[in-house]
Amino acid sequence: MEVHLLVKGMRCQRNCANRIQKALEAVPGVESAVVSFKDKDARVRIMDGASVSAVNLIQAVRGLDAGATKSFDAYMPGDDRSARVIYLHVDGMSCAMNCAKKVEAALAEADGVKAASVDFPKQLATISIEPGSRINETDLVATVTNIKGKRFSAFVVDPTAPPPASSPKASPCCRSEEPAAVAPSVDAGDVTLTIVGMTCNSCANSVETALRQTDGVVSAIVNFATESAYVKFIKEKVGIRSLVEVVEGIGYEASVATGSTTVAATENRVAEVAAWKRRLYLSLFFTFPIVIIMTVLDNIPQVAVGLQSSVFGIAGTSWDSFLLLLLATPVQFVAAAKFHTEAYKGLMNRVLGMSFLVSMGTNAAYFYGLFSDVRCIYWANAELSVPDMYMTSTMLVTFILLGKTMEAIAKGRTNDALRKLFELQAKVQ
Repeated sequence: MEVHLLVKGMRCQRNCANRIQKALEAVPGVESAVVSFKDKDARVRIMDGASVSAVNLIQAVRGLDAGATKSFDAYMPGDDRSARVIYLHVDGMSCAMNCAKKVEAALAEADGVKAASVDFPKQLATISIEPGSRINETDLVATVTNIKGKRFSAFVVDPTAPPPASSPKASPCCRSEEPAAVAPSVDAGDVTLTIVGMTCNSCANSVETALRQTDGVVSAIVNFATESAYVKFIKEKVGIRSLVEVVEGIGYEASVATGSTTVAATENRVAEVAAWKRRLYLSLFFTFPIVIIMTVLDNIPQVAVGLQSSVFGIAGTSWDSFLLLLLATPVQFVAAAKFHTEAYKGLMNRVLGMSFLVSMGTNAAYFYGLFSDVRCIYWANAELSVPDMYMTSTMLVTFILLGKTMEAIAKGRTNDALRKLFELQAKVQ
């Protein structure tokens, strides 16, 4: 007599499958056993007249330790009839060897899952749930989206319905194969948000992490180049307004992309470039005189004597440091105000990006220069002044503003080129 068992928990043929096969062969009354990792099953031949039951074989398998808090499990194929089956459409897989296997392994190891398989060409995952298990569709979707090192997203589908389009905005059919009483449907939604204020890929990762950690969010993908975020969420748990507030809570501006997004995005880019140019021109206006004083006038003896003289007869002061302080202050607190604001918001939300580095560096230089001036007045010794710090802070701000302006211009041109490419593609189709 031959007994056929389905086996769960195997990770390889050489170790797991062979261990199970040896355990089954060690059961008294077993003639031979063949365990297949590929088919996730075991075929056991029982000796004639032996009093070995399927229960004995299942107990032998379950008695083995799979390691890493997991264990092997075995059951009769007939038990599979009472199991729920859930189907997920999985986005983000680029190959069958790596991506599909990762998704399949993550789903198979989830508590309450009897078996899982992924069809890469169809982007479809089939999950068989153990009878009595409390795991639901939301848990399975979260399992896929939380796979480390990959950006997968998933939603529940009905395999009998037409397959969803390859576009990430395809509307999912949130129904399982079983009736609603057995597997409740999930009312899922999606939205594209326009994000303003991201300065680097670190900012995009911060926004994406904040959205993914929001209760009810199935998946979130943030594109720094297009300044947009595509979010899939469960309507019963979170709304669009809440998603916008999450983004705004970590220091960025967010709004729902509408049909007029292209025009609005173009206007926003033009306004952004203009704002960076204004900051750059203001910084240049005050930085240029500082550079002239430090590199030219201080090297002319007749002028240097006048710059080193005290201001209105106050001991410890000099016109040199006083003028540099006056010129550096607008650069530090007006031209660079955006960096300080973003640094403060990031610090409050424990998200430290490029703005925090700029703010810290320039503030350190500026306030050390100011500290040296106060020290000079206290000790009535102008030689203790370090006016170079003012030039350091202003030049840092100016160069960074120059880079941000060039970046904004280049980003605008790139987005325009992509928009024209998509329009051309639409016309061809």
